[in-house]
Parts: sequence; C-alpha cells; structure tokens
Amino acid sequence: MPRSSADAAQQIIPLFDNRERTLSRTQAALQQACCLDGADSTRLDVIGFSSGGLFALDMARLMKKIKAAASIWGVALPWELKPSPMCAPNVDGASLLLIHGTNDIFNPMESNMSVIRELDDAGCDYQMVLMGGKKHAFSIKHEDNLEILNGEEPQALLYDAVADKRAHYYLKNFLAETLLC
Repeated sequence: MPRSSADAAQQIIPLFDNRERTLSRTQAALQQACCLDGADSTRLDVIGFSSGGLFALDMARLMKKIKAAASIWGVALPWELKPSPMCAPNVDGASLLLIHGTNDIFNPMESNMSVIRELDDAGCDYQMVLMGGKKHAFSIKHEDNLEILNGEEPQALLYDAVADKRAHYYLKNFLAETLLC
C-alpha cells in the first residue's frame, strides 16, 4: 500500500505507461473471477475507481464479453500524452457509467468533453454524471486519504459524504439496469 501521494504515483505510472500490459493483467484477473463459484461469465460488469476507472473503460473497449463498465472518478486526462481512455472507441455494445467531480484535477472539464465527443461519435450507450465542485477521490474517507495522512492540505483528494452517497446510488441503479438486460 502506498504511504503518500508520491508513492501512489510511482506505483501507478508504469500501469499508465504500458496500457496493453495492464489490460492483459486485467483480462487475467477477470478470467480468474469467472472461475469463482457463483460467477456468471455471461453477465460481466466492471467497476473502477481513479486509474481503475480508466482501465475499466479500456476493458469495455477491448473485451467483447464486458456488458457494462463504471468509471468512478476515473482518470480521463491523457497521462504524459498517452491516449485518452476512448481514443479508439469500439465499445461494441457495453453500457458505460462515468461519475466525475467538476473540480477534479485528473478529470478537467476539457477531458470530460473530449470523452463525451468520442463516445457520442462512436454511438456508445453511456451516462456521465458530474458532481458539482467535487474533487478527485470524493469517496475516500479522511482516515484513508494519503494527503491527510501525510499532514498535507488535501489538494486532489477530498471526501464528500453526499457525493459518495450519490455515486453509490447511481452505480447501484446502473448495475441493476445492466445486469437485468
């Protein structure tokens, strides 16, 4: 587990830098999950937070058996000029839910607009929910916030109970809709 925001960045940057390798790892994890008792490999939804949100969108784009993907405060900003999440939109029927704060430094509104244009151009079934004035990682409580734990004033990560509750509400409804189809 990272001890600071800098440690977290050091651990995540290699995953951004080699998205093909990261997708291969997520595919392997999904295959393992499909082998679990009670798993239904015909009803696959993926959920990701922060960088996991970006990788959930990658999975929806490139893995045909994914039925739906939810990206909650997922990173949409091209990382070090790497392609944006849906640079080659080919979602092939997966439904998408994206939930972002409007004051998220990892998801500037310009990036959200780019994602909207790409998804619209591709004819994707998606919903984007914007949480007004909320920062990145609005679901991480203060006791788990790396910025607070290191005595920093929260700049990027700031828990918001109302936004967290709303995000869970939207996610619950999205999953109910996509898993029943």
